[in-house]
Amino acid sequence: SELISAGVIDFNATAKTSIQVAAAAALAATANKRQAGVAQVFQKAVTSAANAGAVTLATITTQACLIEAVTVKAVTAVQTDLTSAAVTGGASSAVTFLSATDAAKANITAIDQQVSWTPGGIAGAVELAAAKTIVMTLSGTGATAVDLLVTIKYRAAVDGGYLA
Repeated sequence: SELISAGVIDFNATAKTSIQVAAAAALAATANKRQAGVAQVFQKAVTSAANAGAVTLATITTQACLIEAVTVKAVTAVQTDLTSAAVTGGASSAVTFLSATDAAKANITAIDQQVSWTPGGIAGAVELAAAKTIVMTLSGTGATAVDLLVTIKYRAAVDGGYLA
């Protein structure tokens, strides 16, 4: 205590402060990411074979999430063998975000060409419970890889929900 009053640094206090600052910074970096009602964005690159069938894009983790928008974008023009890329979600694909017609090759074959889904109606979102998935069903005439980017805008319905 005499050293502190004499102006000597208390290294224990400095170490505690550094740890507290680092913890606060880490918390601040993730604080809103899983808070209910905060808009979040999840992206997934899809480079599977055009005839791969069901490809999991995201799994709702921990708590329910509200899905507000889904966009499928062609990163390059290599959707050679692709016929369509439908996006569905929930138990037994109960929710259709983009049908095979919406996400037909003709609509996503040029670089930056994209198709999007946003919900209509009063609710303004689709709620999916924890452990449910969002899936893209790739249909094609061959195994040439696609080059697509899927962007999903969502909000946790309950603190802790997120897409992984």
